[in-house]
Amino acid sequence: MQSFLSNKFASRALPLILFTILSSASANAALLLDTGVGSNTTDRGPGNGEGFAVGVSFSTTTTVTGFAMDFFMPDGGNMKFMIWDSLGTTNLYWGTAQAVAASNVTSSFQSNAFSLVLNAGNTYYFGVIGDAAYTLTYTFTVTSQNGLSTITPNFNYGNFANPTLTVNDQGGAQGDLKIYGTQGVVEGVPEPASLGLIGAGLVLLAVRASRRKL
Repeated sequence: MQSFLSNKFASRALPLILFTILSSASANAALLLDTGVGSNTTDRGPGNGEGFAVGVSFSTTTTVTGFAMDFFMPDGGNMKFMIWDSLGTTNLYWGTAQAVAASNVTSSFQSNAFSLVLNAGNTYYFGVIGDAAYTLTYTFTVTSQNGLSTITPNFNYGNFANPTLTVNDQGGAQGDLKIYGTQGVVEGVPEPASLGLIGAGLVLLAVRASRRKL
């Protein structure tokens, strides 16, 4: 009877332990950088659109899973989110067009979810570009949080279909930006608490095997 109960407990508990291990092995995305809403605005033209990208210096390797910027589009249209290298010349992330409803009120618009590892010691430029007129809010205040710091200058881009850096067209602003992601946890590698669960699972397996031999 005791052998039966031990085996029954092990068979039920082991899946729960493994599920807990898998759940705890990956960290949830967090808000890593938030510049807040600036009091300045810049109007960006219609047509091919004029893009704006704010530089962020990374002192901690970070897996970015999304970001948001503050703006509004008076007549509505489409926006694309983008990430560029330290020179602003190589596109590292280029999101699909996202529809934005007509409004004259500044809102925070978030990119689609993605996953991109950005390395410590580098600068990256996060930006948006539209196919219609939009107004972007920004600040001149540097923000530093979780090893990420906004910098100047910002880069400007043209051509909604295939954005390119507008040479010699830079500014000294930091666009309103939120960056989401994870830091310090490698996906699939158990944390110390998870290692304890693995040990418990192995013990249960050993008990189950020994009962079968008796």
